[in-house]
Amino acid sequence: VPDSYNQSFAFIPDGQRRAYHAMVKLLDDALKEIVHALQAHDFWNDLLMVMSTDNGGPIFAAANNFPLRGGKYR
Repeated sequence: VPDSYNQSFAFIPDGQRRAYHAMVKLLDDALKEIVHALQAHDFWNDLLMVMSTDNGGPIFAAANNFPLRGGKYR
Protein backbone atom coordinates (compact mmCIF):
# COMPACT_ATOMS: atom_id res chain seq x y z
CA VAL A 1 0.00 0.00 0.00
CA PRO A 2 1.42 3.44 -0.83
CA ASP A 3 2.58 5.33 2.23
CA SER A 4 -0.01 8.07 1.62
CA TYR A 5 -2.76 5.54 2.29
CA ASN A 6 -1.15 4.43 5.56
CA GLN A 7 -0.79 8.05 6.62
CA SER A 8 -4.52 8.59 6.03
CA PHE A 9 -5.18 6.16 8.87
CA ALA A 10 -2.41 7.30 11.22
CA PHE A 11 -5.03 7.82 13.94
CA ILE A 12 -5.45 4.02 14.23
CA PRO A 13 -2.88 2.86 16.79
CA ASP A 14 -2.75 -0.83 15.78
CA GLY A 15 -0.41 -1.23 12.80
CA GLN A 16 -2.16 -4.28 11.32
CA ARG A 17 -5.58 -2.67 11.55
CA ARG A 18 -4.19 0.54 10.03
CA ALA A 19 -2.70 -1.45 7.13
CA TYR A 20 -6.02 -3.26 6.59
CA HIS A 21 -7.92 0.03 6.39
CA ALA A 22 -5.32 1.40 3.96
CA MET A 23 -5.66 -1.68 1.71
CA VAL A 24 -9.45 -1.45 1.68
CA LYS A 25 -9.27 2.25 0.78
CA LEU A 26 -6.79 1.52 -2.03
CA LEU A 27 -9.10 -1.18 -3.40
CA ASP A 28 -12.07 1.18 -3.17
CA ASP A 29 -10.19 3.89 -5.08
CA ALA A 30 -9.10 1.40 -7.77
CA LEU A 31 -12.66 0.17 -8.25
CA LYS A 32 -13.86 3.76 -8.54
CA GLU A 33 -11.37 4.33 -11.37
CA ILE A 34 -12.56 1.18 -13.15
CA VAL A 35 -16.21 2.22 -12.86
CA HIS A 36 -15.45 5.73 -14.14
CA ALA A 37 -13.52 4.30 -17.12
CA LEU A 38 -16.41 1.97 -17.97
CA GLN A 39 -18.86 4.86 -17.73
CA ALA A 40 -16.65 7.10 -19.88
CA HIS A 41 -16.60 4.49 -22.64
CA ASP A 42 -20.36 3.89 -22.38
CA PHE A 43 -20.02 0.28 -21.19
CA TRP A 44 -21.54 0.75 -17.75
CA ASN A 45 -25.23 0.47 -18.68
CA ASP A 46 -24.74 -2.94 -20.31
CA LEU A 47 -22.52 -4.37 -17.62
CA LEU A 48 -23.05 -6.65 -14.65
CA MET A 49 -20.22 -6.20 -12.15
CA VAL A 50 -19.89 -9.01 -9.61
CA MET A 51 -17.85 -8.66 -6.47
CA SER A 52 -16.88 -11.66 -4.38
CA THR A 53 -14.99 -12.16 -1.14
CA ASP A 54 -13.13 -15.00 0.48
CA ASN A 55 -14.25 -17.12 3.42
CA GLY A 56 -13.90 -14.57 6.20
CA GLY A 57 -11.35 -13.79 8.83
CA PRO A 58 -8.86 -16.17 10.45
CA ILE A 59 -10.49 -17.87 13.40
CA PHE A 60 -7.13 -18.19 15.19
CA ALA A 61 -7.13 -14.37 15.43
CA ALA A 62 -10.59 -14.26 17.03
CA ALA A 63 -12.33 -13.14 13.83
CA ASN A 64 -16.11 -13.22 13.96
CA ASN A 65 -17.55 -14.72 10.77
CA PHE A 66 -21.12 -15.08 12.05
CA PRO A 67 -23.47 -16.34 10.70
CA LEU A 68 -21.01 -18.45 8.70
CA ARG A 69 -18.92 -21.25 10.19
CA GLY A 70 -15.16 -21.59 9.97
CA GLY A 71 -12.69 -19.14 8.53
CA LYS A 72 -9.36 -18.90 6.77
CA TYR A 73 -7.01 -21.88 6.99
CA ARG A 74 -9.80 -24.25 7.91
